Amino acid sequence: MMKIIKENNIDVLMPEIGYLLHDKSEVLEEGQAPYLTDKIYLAKSITTIEQCKEIWEEVKIDENQLESKN
Repeated sequence: MMKIIKENNIDVLMPEIGYLLHDKSEVLEEGQAPYLTDKIYLAKSITTIEQCKEIWEEVKIDENQLESKN
């Protein structure tokens, strides 16, 4: 499960080990791989995990395929 931590006085969203974060609103063209990251620096207006789950999802890291964690 993703969590919010403090890093240099900034809230940072971190995924569970073995996962990366993906922006749910990203529009992909055919054949394009999604942009995945290991941390997101949060705006001050985003303060809860519930808000984060509306915007980002965790994607399991797998050599053969990437699958969303719901």
